Amino acid sequence: MRRFGLHGSQPDALLQLAILGVGCGLLAGAVMIAFRMLVESLQGAFLPGGDPEAYEALSAALRFALPAAGGLVVGVAFQLMPREARDVRPAHVLERLQRGGARLPFANALAQFGGAALSIVAGHSVGREGPAIHLGASVGSLGGRYFELPEGSLRVMAAGGVAAAIAASFNTPLAGVVFAMEVMAVGYSVMGFAPVILAAVSATALNRLVYGADPAFAVPALVAGAWLAPQLASSSGFYALLGMGAMMGGTLHAPLAALTAMLELTGNPNILWPGMLAVIAAYFTSRQLFRRAPVFEALLKARAPAQGEADAAPSRARSARGS
Repeated sequence: MRRFGLHGSQPDALLQLAILGVGCGLLAGAVMIAFRMLVESLQGAFLPGGDPEAYEALSAALRFALPAAGGLVVGVAFQLMPREARDVRPAHVLERLQRGGARLPFANALAQFGGAALSIVAGHSVGREGPAIHLGASVGSLGGRYFELPEGSLRVMAAGGVAAAIAASFNTPLAGVVFAMEVMAVGYSVMGFAPVILAAVSATALNRLVYGADPAFAVPALVAGAWLAPQLASSSGFYALLGMGAMMGGTLHAPLAALTAMLELTGNPNILWPGMLAVIAAYFTSRQLFRRAPVFEALLKARAPAQGEADAAPSRARSARGS
């Protein structure tokens, strides 16, 4: 195993990284499938009709009490954890990829798995995107460290894990790859691109064995030249999808990832024309008109002063005791 990992650090190690990418994809896909099964089984246990989305069928009292109780449990649990294990934000992943040698701690991933699952079940306004980023990157990082890969290869494995987790969560292999390259700031190279693709493909294959190959959303067929057709005016799902893509392109500054996600979520290539207009308009408004940085980058920059202050606190305390 060690020899395999050491060989994987050499310039001609594309085959080894590709094999590791497949393994990373299968493991990350299995983790996300387990996460989804846990959430849906808990939701089905108490929601009316066993429907994991039937929160509106709960009584008004339960719709208030459930998120409050869930938030209390998650808050107490995180307060009991070591401080360094509480950080489960996407900015934590970006920081580790850029400044931490692509080493993501297992304790944080475990906190993400349990905390996110409980938050979703409690009806909080969260989804599988954040957990997919964190859990996928952690699987890739832990696997790469097991094989003693160098920092550059660890970053590739973490990116492959992110792509695989997103692909397994939403049945979107191409969007997972583009997201890992565009949003997680992993530079393009054949050495890095091939393992990430293989990770996403293997995770998608595993997900389809369990959940099938149907797209997540059903969008009416679009005919070229018809945005004003009467059948579209009554399709709320069509406009919701455009809003989702626009929000993703505008906040993440990832227009290509947004477009590929829209394409794969619907299985309808005709969504691309109106999607391009919505995504580019949102991207231009955010970046050019309001001069806003991508949301994860902004969170990372905001985190840096606070982290520096926390790191400096122990030394100030020691200085005070010495004086």
